[in-house]
Amino acid sequence: QAYLQGQEAALSAPVPYRNFVAHTLAQSQSEAGEAYFREQLGDIDEPTAPFNLLDVYGDGRGIEEARRELDRPLSQSIRELARRWRVSPATLFHMAWGLVVAHCSDREEVVFGTVMSGRLQGAVGSDRILGMFLNMLPLRLSVNAGLSVEAYLHQTQQHLTGLLPFEQMPLATVQRCSAVPAGVPLFSATLNYRHSGKGADTTGGASHKAAEVFSNLEVVAATERTNYPFSLSVDDLEEGFELTAQIDRSIDAERVLNYVQQGLEGLVEALQDAPERLLGGVSILPEAEREQLLYGFNDTTVSYPQDRCIHELFEAQAERRPDAIALVFGEQQLTYRQLNERANQLARHLQFLDAEAGELIGVYLPRSLHAFVSLLGVLKAGGAYVFLDTQHPLERLRYVIDKAHLSLIVTIKSYTHNLDSGFGGRLVCIDDAEVFNGIPCDNLEVDISSQARAFAYYTSGSTGLPKGALNSHQGVVNAMYAMGRELELTPEDRVLQFAALGFDVVIEEVLPAWFNGAAVVLRDEEGPLGAAQLQALLQRHRISVCELMSNYWAYWVDYLRVNDLSPPESLRILLLGSDRVPMPAYEVWQSLYAIPIVNVFGLTEAACTSLVFRAEGAQPYKQYLPNGYPLANTQVYILNDEYEPVPPQVVGDLYIGGVGVGLGYVNEAELTAERFITNPFHDPNNPSSSERLYRTGDLARWMPDGNLEF
Repeated sequence: QAYLQGQEAALSAPVPYRNFVAHTLAQSQSEAGEAYFREQLGDIDEPTAPFNLLDVYGDGRGIEEARRELDRPLSQSIRELARRWRVSPATLFHMAWGLVVAHCSDREEVVFGTVMSGRLQGAVGSDRILGMFLNMLPLRLSVNAGLSVEAYLHQTQQHLTGLLPFEQMPLATVQRCSAVPAGVPLFSATLNYRHSGKGADTTGGASHKAAEVFSNLEVVAATERTNYPFSLSVDDLEEGFELTAQIDRSIDAERVLNYVQQGLEGLVEALQDAPERLLGGVSILPEAEREQLLYGFNDTTVSYPQDRCIHELFEAQAERRPDAIALVFGEQQLTYRQLNERANQLARHLQFLDAEAGELIGVYLPRSLHAFVSLLGVLKAGGAYVFLDTQHPLERLRYVIDKAHLSLIVTIKSYTHNLDSGFGGRLVCIDDAEVFNGIPCDNLEVDISSQARAFAYYTSGSTGLPKGALNSHQGVVNAMYAMGRELELTPEDRVLQFAALGFDVVIEEVLPAWFNGAAVVLRDEEGPLGAAQLQALLQRHRISVCELMSNYWAYWVDYLRVNDLSPPESLRILLLGSDRVPMPAYEVWQSLYAIPIVNVFGLTEAACTSLVFRAEGAQPYKQYLPNGYPLANTQVYILNDEYEPVPPQVVGDLYIGGVGVGLGYVNEAELTAERFITNPFHDPNNPSSSERLYRTGDLARWMPDGNLEF
C-alpha cells in the first residue's frame, strides 16, 4: 500500500525472511516443544481418520466443496458466549469440529490439524517480514461422552493456547512424538480459522487516495485446494461467519456442514443454559438424518403368519400339495404327505416318552431323510430341537449335551455307541420299526404358541466354547417367510440343502422352500466337495436355487471359467453368505452367466437371517457388494458406545432388532443379559419393533442408499 502511494520512505526497515527461517529451525530442535507434544500425543497409536479417509497426499482434485454463511442469531450467540467465557470464537469452532471429527471417526480421543498464523507473536520482527508463515499443528481433544460441555470448553482453550509457543514446530517433527507408525498420517482432518473481515475497509482505514489505488486492482482468479480429505475453513467476517467444507467426494460436503452447524447449535445451547450438560447429549446429527437412520432405513413392517408355528406352515403345504416332492436324498424321496405323516408318528412317540412342551430334544443324525423327519417330529411334539453334528468330536458332543441338559435324543442304532458313555437320558432310534408301527399318522392337536422356542443351534463364536442360541417359531417364520418372497420361490423350485446340519444355514435352505411347496434336495456326499462334484450335483438334480459360501462360490466360478463351462440351465438364483462378495468376481459372474445373486447375512441369535441384497446386472459399488438391507420386520442399528446412531458411512457397532431377535442362550443367563440388551428405540406401536436388541459384536456402516457394509 505504501509503495502504491509513493510513501515507501515511511516504512520501517524490513527484516530478512532468513531470520524467521533460522528461528524456526531452532524451534524445531526445542526440547520443550518435543516434551510438550510427547505428553500430548505419546499414547496416540492410530490415526484419526473421519470416514476412514486416510489419503493426505492428494492434489485436491477429488475434493468436493460446500459453503455456508451462519445465520445472524447463531453468529451473535457465538460472539456473546466467547465474551462471556473469555475465549476466542475460534475456540467454539474448534469444539464443534472436534465433535464432528469424533463422531465421524467413532473415537473419543481425536487429533486434527489446526492452521497456525505462525507469526510467533511478533518475535524476530515477524511483522516486518514478507513470506510464508502459516503452519499446521495437531490439536488433541478428549471428546468423552461423560465430559461436561464446560469442561470441554476449558480443555479446548487450554490445548489451543498450549500450541502457541510451538507454532512453527515442523509437523514431521511433531508426528514423531506420537506412537503412530512412520508413513501413516497422524490425522486427516483439518480446521483453518481465519480473520477475513469481509465487512471491513480493505485499506485498513487508510486514506481515500489509498482506497482509490486498491480499487484499480482486479482479482483475476483464485483457487483453494487441500491435500487433506476432511477440511473445514471458518472465515471470521467480524460480524458473521462463513464455513467452507472441502471433503473427499465419497462424502457429501453439505452433509458435513450440517454436522458442524448442528454441533455448534448444541454447544451454544448448552453453554447458554446448561454448561454442565454432558457431551453425550450433544448430537451432530440433524433430526431428519437421525430419523432416517433409526426409522427410515428400518421401515420394514409387513404382514406375515405371525400366529403360525414352523410345522403348521409345513402341514398347510402337505394339505395343499400332498403328492408334491418335499425331500430328496440320493435315490430316496418323500412327498409332503409322507414326510408329514412320518413326522406325526415320531411326534406321538416322543409324547409317549413324556417329552415336555418346550423341552430341548437332541437330533444326532447324519444328513438323511431321517434327520428332517426328526426336525419336524420334534416341533410337532411341542419340543425344540438341537442338531448334534455327527462330524464333531465326541468331546464337543458331550459338552453340548451337558450344557443343554438334554435328556432325550433322536438318533439311529449305529450311532448309539457314541452316546452310551455318560448319557443317562433316553434314546429314540428312528430306524427302529416300533417308532412308526401302528402309530397314527394324522396331525397332532398340540397347543403351541408361535412365541415358543423352536430350536437351539450351538455356535462357538469368539469364545471358542459352544453356546446354544435359542429362536422362537415366530422369529424364524418371519425370516424364512420373507426369504421365500425375496427368492420368489414356487412349487416348481428344487432347492439344494448343502450346509452341514450343525449350522443354522440349514434353516435358510429348507424352510423357505417348504413354506412355498418346493422340493428340498439334500447333498448326498459328506466332506469337502470339489467344484466338479458340485457341478455334477446341480445338474443331476436340476437345482434351481442354492446357497454357497462366498469363497467356495469363487472357487467354483474359477473352475467353470477354466473349463469353459456354465452353471446348469436349471439354476435361476444363487445365495451367497459368510463373507463379502468382491465386485470383480460378481462382474465376471454377471458377464458370463447373468444369474442373480442374493447376498445374505444373519446370525443364529437373530433367526439366522437379518440382511439381504439382491444383485443382478450392473451395480454401482466399487469393492464389494453390500451386505444388504434389513429383512422384513427387522431393524438394524449402527451405534456408538453411548447407544446413539453414528452418521452414515461411519463404522459403528451392529445391533439387530425386530421380530427375529432370539430368546437368548441356553442356560446362559449372564451371557444373555450381556448380549441381548434393552432396545432404546423400541416403538410399542410398531408390531415389528422388539423390546430387546442383539449386540452382534460386528462392525458395520450404513451406506447412503440404505444398505449395510461390513
